[in-house]
Amino acid sequence: MVNEDLNSMIRRVRIISGIVLFLYSATHLMNHSFAVVSIAAADVVREYFLMVWRHPVMEIILFASLAGHILLGVYAVLTRRSFKMTLREWLQTTLPFIAMIALLQHVSANAIMSRFYGVEDNYELVFSAVMVDPELATMNTVFYLLMMIFIWGHGVIGINGLLSYRAEFY
Repeated sequence: MVNEDLNSMIRRVRIISGIVLFLYSATHLMNHSFAVVSIAAADVVREYFLMVWRHPVMEIILFASLAGHILLGVYAVLTRRSFKMTLREWLQTTLPFIAMIALLQHVSANAIMSRFYGVEDNYELVFSAVMVDPELATMNTVFYLLMMIFIWGHGVIGINGLLSYRAEFY
């Protein structure tokens, strides 16, 4: 009984934290998409994005969701009785670990620049930094594109699993 309640609570925390992270990813990518229009447009949308996600309460929710989702994901892998999984389960398990490499660099660079050096991390600065070395720009583009695909794929698989699980009860 207690084990069932614990598993139910762990599942609920993973779902809620996953939804928070998916919403953050969706709004973050939406903000980036405005750079197709112009850097100025992306910076205008960025102000609204930051108004929400850099609010102290939302930052706590975001980072708690990130930490909780990672820890519970590792816990889920370590407590599996068997690694016999479907392709969907393998992708759901491996994609985030691969994406974490790029994500750690991305998050730490932005956090260090904005928090410790007071640099306003706007799109003009990002594009200027990227264009300093064209070869590095190409490598970073591929690196971040793969990170985006892996994180988005992980989120979509998770939401699909959640909706399939919920549909069984109706």
